[in-house]
Amino acid sequence: MQLLRAITFISLVLVMLTPPLTAKLERLQAPDPGRGTIGVKIGAMFGKVRESADTVYFVRLSDGAKSDEAAGVVASNFGKARNVYLLNARPGRYVAVAAEIVRSMPTTRTVVVFTKADSAQTEVEVKAGMVSFMGEIDIVTSMKSRELDADQARTLNTIMATSSTLGVMDRPLGADFAYPGTFKGVDRGDDVEVEFWASATHNHFRGEDAWISLIDHRPVLRAPVTASTKP
Repeated sequence: MQLLRAITFISLVLVMLTPPLTAKLERLQAPDPGRGTIGVKIGAMFGKVRESADTVYFVRLSDGAKSDEAAGVVASNFGKARNVYLLNARPGRYVAVAAEIVRSMPTTRTVVVFTKADSAQTEVEVKAGMVSFMGEIDIVTSMKSRELDADQARTLNTIMATSSTLGVMDRPLGADFAYPGTFKGVDRGDDVEVEFWASATHNHFRGEDAWISLIDHRPVLRAPVTASTKP
């Protein structure tokens, strides 16, 4: 009898100390009907090792501006697996200018910065209530050449000053941990886009009914290039 009481008491204590599951759930901000969303997937080769970006930096172009006239950097605000998203983005035209990648060997966070010409290939338009697919982007880096041009250096400085993911040990490293990236291909084909949004609704937005509905019933705002640009 005493053993039964002891077991019951311990069980009650464990229940009281265990936080409810709902407390662990982090809900996304609801879709803003006056804003849009960008989805992108970026992979980079470091030697023979392929790694995927978990953070992407975008620039919103001013009306009538060219890519080299853009100002201000906006970081992605959601990501799962290899998909990265900028949710509730202000309407306008955007390009990707850089990506943060966690390298597995050695385990370190690296910034890959794009050239103006490559960034221009990523341009998409964001409109209210729509989702825009920036593409599946393949990048190669040089393990020998680490020098950034003037524009890339400015982009890196902005990222270093605003990043919420780079740790205190990363910041002093400056350009030593950054790579210039060269685009090998930007794939915006129908099959790639369908696969991207299917993985979003089935895996990444699970339990987020408003986002799933938006994606499933989206009028898709296609990027200027809808076919693969891979050689």
